[in-house]
Amino acid sequence: MFEQLMENVLQPVPASVCVVYLDDILVHTSTCTAALTNLRTVFELIAKANLRLNPVKCSLFRRQTSFLEHVVSKRGVSSDPAKVEAVEKWQLPTSTGEVRSFLGLASYYRRFITGFANIARPLHQLTEKGQRFTRSPASQDAFDRLRKALITAPVLAIPEMKRSARCFSG
Repeated sequence: MFEQLMENVLQPVPASVCVVYLDDILVHTSTCTAALTNLRTVFELIAKANLRLNPVKCSLFRRQTSFLEHVVSKRGVSSDPAKVEAVEKWQLPTSTGEVRSFLGLASYYRRFITGFANIARPLHQLTEKGQRFTRSPASQDAFDRLRKALITAPVLAIPEMKRSARCFSG
């Protein structure tokens, strides 16, 4: 409900500049001048809607910030270091519930892992209804590969729209 309200209030601001998720707002730009302009617009729209921001929760003019369990910076988007640390400490799952928990975290960061679905398939098979939990070399390998991929996940660059790009899927 609040997210819908904020999306309506901030609708005049392009999505390429302002992202709203639940009660979080991320305004991102490449220059200080653009930041001032965009923040002024956002603040004016919020005031016009008779809404208030909590200054304690506002973080302005950051070169890097955490947003939705990701770190957003000039370089791009990367995994939250706290989540990477949790993955480093993650032990081999010994139950269906533990596999589901690991897959939940891994799936959240799937865009950082090329071929995620194929790598994770043996682990997903362990969670199928009626399936007895029996680890296999394939599920062990899948866990190890996903864990390593999450720990060494790249920074995903923000696309430069004026340059050509190649798109890969799979």
